Amino acid sequence: MPNTSQGRLRPDQQVLDQQSGQIKRSIITFVVLAFALSTVGYTATIVSGETSILLLPAPAIAALITRYLFQRNVRGFAWKPPDLRYAVSAYLLPFLVSGSMFIFAWLAFGYYTNNNTDTAVLQGLATAATIGFLANAAFGFGEELGWRGFLVPELAKITNFTNVGLISGTIWAMWHWPLILFAADVTDFDKTPAWFTLPVFSATLIAAGTVMAWLTLKTRSIWPAVILHGSQNAITQGFFAEYTTQDGNSAYYVSEVGGLIAIAWVAAAYLFWRKRHVLKTGDQP
Repeated sequence: MPNTSQGRLRPDQQVLDQQSGQIKRSIITFVVLAFALSTVGYTATIVSGETSILLLPAPAIAALITRYLFQRNVRGFAWKPPDLRYAVSAYLLPFLVSGSMFIFAWLAFGYYTNNNTDTAVLQGLATAATIGFLANAAFGFGEELGWRGFLVPELAKITNFTNVGLISGTIWAMWHWPLILFAADVTDFDKTPAWFTLPVFSATLIAAGTVMAWLTLKTRSIWPAVILHGSQNAITQGFFAEYTTQDGNSAYYVSEVGGLIAIAWVAAAYLFWRKRHVLKTGDQP
């Protein structure tokens, strides 16, 4: 038997260390590829003055390439349908979290645009909640296959949920930074200056990413993250923003980059983080 007192690792520990090292290398490879492939989309967006469709599938392509490089196949993504209650929860969360902040701002600060009929508002909500949701979920799938389909499960093999949420959310936020810094007028990140948008929107994505990571690990499925991504974009950009005044400082409070939205998602992330004990991760806190 090996003498561990002399600094030699047991065979099983050596295997675990090798596996951990490979996972870390795969994560680094994925992140490098995701950002490298995204440069095409970043450049096309900046040059053309329109958001490039080439940007959206970059994380998915990076995940597929990384899978093949490290296991010579592209299996391992959690395709199974989630429990219905988690799918519904993922769909409704943006209405409860982001939507509640918009309604609060409408009532408290008068940010509602009152030049719309009730019928028009209801039609706008119905369109955003159906067609808008489906379109945004389809576009968000490319991101989610990478961030939650690959990155989150791999991180969960080697560290605790706190780190999974923070690391995956931070990388997701950083992926948006070139759009904020160099193409804000194209991607509608110009509602507030970069010094405000960068930290506030990053906080929103880290928090929302933590919620999506929890749902992914709990259900062992990428679909709740896809659903939440589509729902969030549809109701914030496709509905509430349309009926919120752009006068004054409203964007600082309620918009895709609004401070109230960030606070609400941080609160939601905290509630999900409190339930991290129900998840199986590589290093339980």
